[in-house]
Parts: sequence; structure tokens; C-alpha cells
Amino acid sequence: MMKVGIVTDSVADLPSGLASEAGITIVRYNVHWGNETFKDGGELSPAVFYNRLVSDSVLPTTSCPSSGEYVDAYRGLAQQCSSIISLHITAKGSGAYQAACVARDMVPDLDVTVVNTNAVSMATGYMALEAARAANRGATKADVLAVIERLMGGIYQIYAADTLKYLYLGGRIGRAQHMLGSLLKLRPLITMDRDGVIAPVGQALSRQGVYQRIVETMDLWVGKGEPLKLALVQGAAEGEIARLKERILSEFRCDEVLDCEFGPALGVHTGPGTVGVVFFRSSMV
Repeated sequence: MMKVGIVTDSVADLPSGLASEAGITIVRYNVHWGNETFKDGGELSPAVFYNRLVSDSVLPTTSCPSSGEYVDAYRGLAQQCSSIISLHITAKGSGAYQAACVARDMVPDLDVTVVNTNAVSMATGYMALEAARAANRGATKADVLAVIERLMGGIYQIYAADTLKYLYLGGRIGRAQHMLGSLLKLRPLITMDRDGVIAPVGQALSRQGVYQRIVETMDLWVGKGEPLKLALVQGAAEGEIARLKERILSEFRCDEVLDCEFGPALGVHTGPGTVGVVFFRSSMV
């Protein structure tokens, strides 16, 4: 019996096989498209989603899981775990953390700790993965939480959108930024700061400029002296992420490289053509 169970959301963008292998419970966001509602990454695959996103005149919206869905996840895990850690993307950009806190209070007989990772996508996903790996090695709840805390202070993320359209329509940037960026054909690079707020990294006029800026920023933030763990995330940009991967691996030593995909619930805001990197020093875990 594993002592500590790990829960996260579909917007952590963990590959399903990897999550299943690690024993992580995934609670799925909802994607609303006109009168239809789909489960993120379940009933609506990324491939189908991105094709429809560029062709449909109706733009989808998203909602986080209900507290009841988290309760179900916690109750299910409690059959095999003595305690549960539930990790969620930044509370500044989603209601999942609050919904999970409500769910925790609805099951006072269970030992549930809810974590606001102040991150998105595979930055949250990697925290959940390393937490599960520690739990599977027999770590105590306190030790697993210590792993998560270290990663919260030392995991980095950079995302580059091919267009500002979806960030603007999703309310993530203002109209002035959208109009200026579209006029100049700028590709913005963004990150999440330690408070879970979107922050600029820079901008580039070309894909090659994006790759160069990402490599330079990685060197600035972690250097090339230590091995890294790396996750590459893309949304309908397989060729672009392959080129970025080649560039990064030519300059950094990586103990682990994970190939991941932005699911529909995040793809609503990032749009097709978005690439991202999540990385941290291997020594942190």
C-alpha cells in the first residue's frame, strides 16, 4: 500500500502513460464548445481539438473540475493510501485550487493536503511526477511535500506562442499588447513568476529567434554546469518542438527528456503553434 497518493489535473499536461505508470490520479477539466461539453484530453483529443480550433467560428471556453469530482478522486485513493497530496496550477489563473480546498473540507476523515503550485502545464506536472516517484520509493508525506517545495523554488518554465490571438481572447493579455504584437508579428515568450502570475521573458520576430532566446534564458537561469530534467510541451507544433529539442540537447546535459502536449483546456488560451520548456536541476530530486 502506497502511503501517499498524488492527485493533479489534466492541465498539468502529463502524458497519460507516464501518469498511469507513476500512479497519479488525473482529474479532468471541462471544455465547452457551443452546446457541447467535453472532458479535457479524454473525449476531446488534442489532435481533434486543434483542428477544430482553427476552423470553427465558435471559440471554446473551459471550466475546472467540480469539488465533487475531487471528492470522488480523494475517496477512491483513500482505499489504498493513508494520505493524499493534491497539486493544482496557479490559483491566479484557475479555480481548481479553490475547488480542491472545498473538496478537502468535505472529507474531514481523510488526510488531504492541497497545493497551489503557482505554475502551469508540465511545471505542475513535473511536481506531481516527482512527488509520485518519491511516494513510490516509500517517502513519508513530509518528505514528499519537501520535494514539492524544492521544485516550487527551482523549477522553470518558458512558453512561446505563435500568435497573441488566443492569449488575448482568453483574457491573458490586454488589447494593446495584442494589437501591437499582431502588427509587428512578434512572438512573445512568457513564464510564470513565483507568485503564479504571467510574466514576460522577451519576444522574437522568428522561430529561430524564439529558440535562441529560450536557450539564452535557460543558460541564465540554470547554467550548463549541471544535468537537467527537461519537459518539452507543444500544441500542434510537432516539427517546431523537434527543432527546439535538438537545439537544447546540443547545449545542455539532460538526465531526462519528456515529450508532452498542451491539452485542450490550456490550448484554448495558447492556440496552435505554441511551444514550451520546463526544466530544473536533476540534483533537486
